[in-house]
Amino acid sequence: MKSEKDNKENKKAHLHDGHRERMRERFLASEDHQNSSFQTHELLEMLLFFSVPRSNTNETAHRLLAEFGSLRGLMDAPNNALLQIDGVGKSSAMLIRIVSALIRAYNCETETYRSSVPFSGVDVTMEYLRPMFFGHRSERMYMILLNNIGYRLDTVQLAVGTSSQAVIDRKRCIQQALNAGAANVILAHNHPGGSPLPSQEDLDFTDAMERAFSAVGICLLEHYIVTETAYYAIIGERNLKRYGRGGKS
Repeated sequence: MKSEKDNKENKKAHLHDGHRERMRERFLASEDHQNSSFQTHELLEMLLFFSVPRSNTNETAHRLLAEFGSLRGLMDAPNNALLQIDGVGKSSAMLIRIVSALIRAYNCETETYRSSVPFSGVDVTMEYLRPMFFGHRSERMYMILLNNIGYRLDTVQLAVGTSSQAVIDRKRCIQQALNAGAANVILAHNHPGGSPLPSQEDLDFTDAMERAFSAVGICLLEHYIVTETAYYAIIGERNLKRYGRGGKS
């Protein structure tokens, strides 16, 4: 005969099964493709259905979001940090890392669309830049090459895994821009988990690159520092301080 404990466990398993089925049906019946009626912890709970066969994944979902502070924090979390969370095994950690990689791939795939849109303002530029830095915990720098009316010709990764612009080969940057026939250039690098405010090294590097590009007839439009929640436009802020909002010296 089954013990009272076994009966309770079986009853609990049936309750979980019923809850999971209701969640699936609700998800599939959702009329909008974005499933905006679901909260983040509910979506995460359903994702964990695929790696946790029977247990209550709702509690694990809440625990993950509380530990890492947000969905972005969770998607950026390294594997060993995920495995420290109660209820997260190797399969769940791998599933989360796969989803994070898919998000990054999706963001990169939209580059084809964004390439057909001119870089006409900071909103368009940030829409292009933010996905490039998503999920990266090391600093990296990119150079966006534009024609004379703002359409993207190419994007070049200049450095990765360093916080120093000293490693940038300036002559190579200039040559790449000339080879692409660029009339304008945008530089961007990230400050992972930090402030968007520039260091003195950032300011000096920007000034040096602006002079170098200008010498060959190319305009350095901007050098952006990007974080998860903010950005800083070095040239724009410098000009604002120099000339004021009226644009006069």
